[in-house]
Amino acid sequence: MPLEKAVFDTGQNFFQQLHPDDRPRFLALLDDLKLGADSYQTEYRWLRDDGKELTFAESARAFFDGEGNLIRVVGATTNITERRQVEELVRKNEKLARQRAEELEKLMESAPIAIFISRDPECREIVGNRLANQIYETGHNQNVSAGSTLGEQLDATRRFYRGGRELSPSELPMQTAAREGREIRDDKIDVVLPSQKTICMLGSASPLFDSENRVRGSVGAFTDITRHRAAEAELLDSQQRLNLALAVSNTYAFEWEPSTDLVKRTASFGLVMGIPVEDAGFDTGQSYFQRIHPEDRPCFLSIL
Repeated sequence: MPLEKAVFDTGQNFFQQLHPDDRPRFLALLDDLKLGADSYQTEYRWLRDDGKELTFAESARAFFDGEGNLIRVVGATTNITERRQVEELVRKNEKLARQRAEELEKLMESAPIAIFISRDPECREIVGNRLANQIYETGHNQNVSAGSTLGEQLDATRRFYRGGRELSPSELPMQTAAREGREIRDDKIDVVLPSQKTICMLGSASPLFDSENRVRGSVGAFTDITRHRAAEAELLDSQQRLNLALAVSNTYAFEWEPSTDLVKRTASFGLVMGIPVEDAGFDTGQSYFQRIHPEDRPCFLSIL
């Protein structure tokens, strides 16, 4: 704007550069000026000659003659465009943060795994999602921390074991992750619940860091593998019973893949054939064929 226009102007020119949506409100402020109500504070948008939109904050006072007629308005105007832009950016970021927080909360509550989170570096307080609370036999937003990273016990209603050895609170995955500042992967823990039911949990834990890279807590995700482990044990038991039955009956089972010539056999093959058990599990069809009596080979090959 030229300097001479910046110093001297008319109210009409100024009004024409007011944002159209702000003109009625600004005119109403001027109309309301009177003795005893002779000042105002407002904000408005103003259109620069190049079309750029600015935002101003203005404070002014009116002066009247002896008959109450308006003769002068004196005020100060501040360009707050950048401040409003920053405030708008902050509002958008806050809205986005609220949306992300809501999405994360919904995700945690609907996730098919148990998720725990601690927001303090010593893990004195740990809360879980819906499935975690269900598995741990506790209520919504209840603290389930067994103890701190320093080993202090806070809750003895659950007991934890790894490989048959009972763990102290400081040895648990989330406490270890927070104390050592590192990720704990694929940790298998047996948990004795308040109902005295024992479950097996498999999962990982990771530390949480603040803006200065200091540990501020930890998060853990675990799956109840109790049924899976029981099924594995049952399958192993069945396999052992099958091997025993095959050995007693002088029988073995096999599987041959022609494309690779690989033969898989049960351990009882070693007992039947009189070879070391460790050599009985895997073989090749060619190697097996060499053990067949020469007079039986043509018949065996014709079957294949």
